[in-house]
Amino acid sequence: MYVEKSFPPTAEAPRAVRAWIRALLHDERHAPMEHTACLLVTELVTNAVLHARTPICVALELRGNGLRMSVADHSPHRPTVRSYDTESTTGRGLHLVDVLAHRWGLEERPGGKAVWCELIAATDTDDTDGQSGEPFQRSEQVG
Repeated sequence: MYVEKSFPPTAEAPRAVRAWIRALLHDERHAPMEHTACLLVTELVTNAVLHARTPICVALELRGNGLRMSVADHSPHRPTVRSYDTESTTGRGLHLVDVLAHRWGLEERPGGKAVWCELIAATDTDDTDGQSGEPFQRSEQVG
């Protein structure tokens, strides 16, 4: 399943995207990924709202026990993983994505970019590295 939806670059966008993601991940197979998916998409959307300030297109693809989310904007500026003071209230989003996602990366597009991340749901019979079914389309992997 592949779906995408556009959102305006407002402070309400992360909450709206989370609600949309929750509605899509309601089945038993993908429910275990819901919390992490909502956290990661919130970080990616918040970065787009704060830094790109352009309309955002969020795409979600479910394939096997995998989930790929991407957040596209119209800014050519690449995201930067930064180091902030431990008491800083900002700057940890991409660190969370790097730690919690199976992998993540950047896809350059005409007039902008998409930052994507993938999650793999563990299964009782899973003895592989988490890959199942057809692989997602490749683009530049960052994490």
